Amino acid sequence: MIQISREYEEKRNYVRVKVSTPLLYTLNKSPERYEGLCRDLSGAGILIETTKKLKIGDNLHVTIPPTQSKQKRFSAIAEVVRIEPMNNRHIYQAGTVIKKIIE
Repeated sequence: MIQISREYEEKRNYVRVKVSTPLLYTLNKSPERYEGLCRDLSGAGILIETTKKLKIGDNLHVTIPPTQSKQKRFSAIAEVVRIEPMNNRHIYQAGTVIKKIIE
């Protein structure tokens, strides 16, 4: 008889936190700024929701402004590794890998 384990083991190295906070980003060192939403964040990546259709390999300078006075802004360089269009809207979710955190 085959036994199936019901235990789940997290395969990720970093915990993923679901959020919904505004962010700003520039694309491939361009001065033009775009707005989006951070949908989840981990030590390894950011899930960004935006109306701009990004491409795999795009490099973003991402800034998440503080939402409270004691918080610092979060700033990082991230590379787009996955793009998914959202249903019935011109909105895309871009999975990114954090390449460098900027302090």
